[in-house]
Amino acid sequence: MSLFIVLEGLDGAGTTTQTQLLSKNLKTLSQQVHITCEPSTGEIGKLARRYLSGELTSTPDLMALVFAADRIDHISSEVAPKLDSGVNVISDRYVHSSLVYQGEDLNDGFSTTWVESLNARARVADITFFIHVPVAVSLQRIDTRAAKDIYESEEQLKMMEKRYAHVMKALASRGDNIITIDGTQTISAIEEIIFSEVQKLIS
Repeated sequence: MSLFIVLEGLDGAGTTTQTQLLSKNLKTLSQQVHITCEPSTGEIGKLARRYLSGELTSTPDLMALVFAADRIDHISSEVAPKLDSGVNVISDRYVHSSLVYQGEDLNDGFSTTWVESLNARARVADITFFIHVPVAVSLQRIDTRAAKDIYESEEQLKMMEKRYAHVMKALASRGDNIITIDGTQTISAIEEIIFSEVQKLIS
């Protein structure tokens, strides 16, 4: 059975690095693997990246709609066909990011209700790894980047750290397979934890 695996975390958490390492490790088990990401590389994903970079002006509602549209296209054109053909898919970010980044701050607290409704048909991942790093670590790691997106300020990252804790707890309570990992560990230690958990699902 093919697996749909998602890696999530703040910018600088190491999701891209761990995606590559997991792919390499799965191939040592003679597993077929396809790596992907969100925003996707499709036309709607390209538009989403323009909003993320600040090239185009956006609003939280518009961002939620664009990312949901990209996800529908991503699943139907790339993720589902690969899974159906027996290939494991590893996605660097998925619907969890939309819940975190496009959720709403209301008077009675943080709400993901509308964003969840937009993504109600999104395929649930078989396992999601949430690599948690403190904001200070995130800022240190992204400081060397030539360009930052609209969410990569200290103020935004502090907000998103709290939102990630809320979202992951809520998804786990409904039955989603969420594994939280301390992202301040060494790359190899995180790699070992992820590979070990995925092997349990394969065997």
